[in-house]
Amino acid sequence: MLRREGIPFSITYMDLDNFKGINDTYGHDAGDEILRYVGDTIKSNIRPTDVAIRKGGDEFIFFFSGNDCEKPLERLLSELNGAQIEHEGQNIDISCSMGTVKVDSCALDRGGYLDFDSILKRADDVLYKAKNEKGRLLIESTTESLSYGLSGDNSVGGYS
Repeated sequence: MLRREGIPFSITYMDLDNFKGINDTYGHDAGDEILRYVGDTIKSNIRPTDVAIRKGGDEFIFFFSGNDCEKPLERLLSELNGAQIEHEGQNIDISCSMGTVKVDSCALDRGGYLDFDSILKRADDVLYKAKNEKGRLLIESTTESLSYGLSGDNSVGGYS
């Protein structure tokens, strides 16, 4: 439907930093407590028209209709990074990283096959680039046809 209607959209992958280490150090109850906190924080920071999914473990995927995802993502990032939960008398720091791919109407207008798996893979790649190279939030935009695996991206923002 998004392609047919020419509606731009964005997909974001979010990963909690050092979640395995938290589970290993403080136990799975602490990890579960963090996931509940993160879930509540997500609910209070994304718009009713956005969709949030827990992919598994410490990974989440967000779907935004339209390409105006920066403000909700920045709010979410700001609230999560630096947050602490108290578990059995210990303070546990929370932080996350996000990678976003924006698919604009120009890419949709060129026709061809909208390869959703390629978009998800790109968002995952951008997440790891954000974790390793650019900071905590990286947003990339594509203006090329999606039928050839999202070639031709332009970085439009990186935030620490």
